[in-house]
Amino acid sequence: MNELRERHQQQQQQQKKWIFFLGGEVLVLVLEREIRWVFVLKQLNCQREATKSEKAG
Repeated sequence: MNELRERHQQQQQQQKKWIFFLGGEVLVLVLEREIRWVFVLKQLNCQREATKSEKAG
């Protein structure tokens, strides 16, 4: 009985490690995508500003 409980606790700890690891991976991916989006939007804004000033000039 005790052995089973110990094994169960070990499995839970392993699961927690995996969840933490996967959570970290997902977080990194999400952050990368967010950063990329911000970068793209900034570029688009710069291009829009450039075309505006060209038309004005």
